[in-house]
Amino acid sequence: MDTDQGKNIVLLGDKPLAAEFHRQSFFKVLLCDANFEQVRIPSGFLLHAQVAEEPFGVRTLTGPSGHKWKVKLSIEGKNIYIKDGWERFYRENSLKDYDFLVFRQCGNFNFDVQIFDKRGVEKTNR
Repeated sequence: MDTDQGKNIVLLGDKPLAAEFHRQSFFKVLLCDANFEQVRIPSGFLLHAQVAEEPFGVRTLTGPSGHKWKVKLSIEGKNIYIKDGWERFYRENSLKDYDFLVFRQCGNFNFDVQIFDKRGVEKTNR
């Protein structure tokens, strides 16, 4: 493992392994309570996700307040969904139609979640 001169990029062989690579993100816009029971992780995200273990089972969502919620990732066909525990996250963060959520992976399908209202203003839930 080498470092690229002066750029703070770690090289694994001849491929860059930048710190932000492990912080892959995806977003969801909530529409008409369609995402109340579960939310699907986009297949494009799955193609680029780097994890040390299978992405199924219990994981953690960290909301804007810093509070953590346990959720379960489930596979259905070729899709992975955030399920059990998602309804509680949805309710306790007062999510509404047209809220915009950014899921930023912080390792092995645990996510920090930023929430923006329909006006584009970040909800901080202090």
